Amino acid sequence: MSDPLDILADAAEERERELYTSGGDKLDKIGKAGAEIQALEAEVQRLEAAIADRKARIQELATRILPDLLRSVGMNSFVLQDGTNVGLKDELFPDIPAAKRDEAYAWLRENGHGDLNKHEIKISFGMGEDMDALALRRMLHDHNSPLNFTEKETILPQSLRAWVREQERKGRELPEEFFSVHRITKAELKKR
Repeated sequence: MSDPLDILADAAEERERELYTSGGDKLDKIGKAGAEIQALEAEVQRLEAAIADRKARIQELATRILPDLLRSVGMNSFVLQDGTNVGLKDELFPDIPAAKRDEAYAWLRENGHGDLNKHEIKISFGMGEDMDALALRRMLHDHNSPLNFTEKETILPQSLRAWVREQERKGRELPEEFFSVHRITKAELKKR
């Protein structure tokens, strides 16, 4: 009786011989498929670069060229031949400097705007800690034990933007040490 390892080794050698002797077509196909993958990857890179260039051009047209041209003729909007309206829109992008974030969040709370703050408290349990997780669930209901957790406090950008707009409408000034506001005028196209 033959050794099973010898049988497997013989079968592998036979498959290899078949591949090299009668599989010339297959090897050619493997080479062509590999080359096609390389060509397609290169094409995707070129297309992605072209898309990035087009997006940059759109940004330049929308935030610099069109607003400058419209202002130069004293207009805020213009209707294209196809009926598309080109209008200027002022946008603001508020930010809280990372170094002042905790102080800014405290200022918001002290001034009645703490609802802007979003909290994420995360507690992780590993394998075999199911009973601990269940115990924590009970403790959360009781509120009588200190917990070991990580906390992340943030303000969503769109929430901060809406809040800053509202404060400006009400004529309220924001402390510059906590809030910076970058403003741009952008051309928007609206089709009929």
